[in-house]
Amino acid sequence: WGKGFNGNIIGYTIRPQGGVYILGQLGVNVQIYVQQSSSKFVMLQHGWEGTYQLISSATSPHSLSIAFAHSSFESALE
Repeated sequence: WGKGFNGNIIGYTIRPQGGVYILGQLGVNVQIYVQQSSSKFVMLQHGWEGTYQLISSATSPHSLSIAFAHSSFESALE
């Protein structure tokens, strides 16, 4: 896991539809990445600027929901 990712992997959660969501740090921010399988490359999931942490995904294979904490210079940790 983490193929092609040159930063630090801070955490991960299993995706119900296969693969993983990864919290990856490049520079000062931690962003969410997705990897479909261990043989595929990691891809950035574009979202809010800032840092993500405490990621968790739904356990139902019919749900694509994830939960996380996010913070940035403009907003406190939520």
